[in-house]
Amino acid sequence: MAGASGIGTNTLLVVKIIFANAVLKEQGFNPALSVLKLAQKYTDERLETACRIALEKGFKSPRYIHINSILTSNQEIEYKANLAATAQFPSEDSRYTRGAGYYSNFGKERNHD
Repeated sequence: MAGASGIGTNTLLVVKIIFANAVLKEQGFNPALSVLKLAQKYTDERLETACRIALEKGFKSPRYIHINSILTSNQEIEYKANLAATAQFPSEDSRYTRGAGYYSNFGKERNHD
């Protein structure tokens, strides 16, 4: 699992899930290594993002086939582009809006005694 933690938290979580779903610990080695080898074909960053997508999609047990499918179809690149685009524009909920109290004295002279 040390190799997975070097890639990222999502990859580590996928590997932990693989081992948790294996009846015997030894049955988790090949599936986990298959996922980790994807970093050699792609990059650590792309694998980490693909693992994040697999986890967000709600796969109970993300496997090589799921992660590889995400990587071969470049879903992780589109995902990161969408994240970057939404980060540039704040959501309507995150903008500051003045309440009614701000406008209640609008246009009235203030009394400065």
